[in-house]
Amino acid sequence: YSYSVTKEENPEDLLHFRDFDQRHAVSVVGRIHALKILFLDTRYNYGSGFPWTPVMQDANGNPIFDPNGEVVWGKTNSERQPPYIRLDIRLNLEIKFSRHYNIMIYGEIINVLNNRNVFQYYWSEDYQTRLVSYMLPRMPFFGVKLKVNEIRNMLR
Repeated sequence: YSYSVTKEENPEDLLHFRDFDQRHAVSVVGRIHALKILFLDTRYNYGSGFPWTPVMQDANGNPIFDPNGEVVWGKTNSERQPPYIRLDIRLNLEIKFSRHYNIMIYGEIINVLNNRNVFQYYWSEDYQTRLVSYMLPRMPFFGVKLKVNEIRNMLR
């Protein structure tokens, strides 16, 4: 677990949260050995939402523009995205097939809970609509890794 606050100063609005200010961050990892060659890895991550800067709106919810036609932004990084939550699981089968080599076969599911974690906000051309770009949805991965043991002895 970590707790931090990161702010910076600029001439326009004095003190504001930095783009990557994440107040709370939690990571929990674990491994369960089912058999000598079979194990299950889990990883859970939680992070409080990152800050973002809103567009100023009038009483009807329409964006406000300055006399030059440029949109008027609110206080820098005064709003927060929703929390980031992700759970990954991975099943590993590791087989030793010689003194020097192991092979690992694995299957993994990223974002098991299928959370729609916000990557970034952006706006339509007329600034009427805030659009959202999301991170990875639930995704399966499979793979094979070759592990070389005692590489120094092999080179002699």
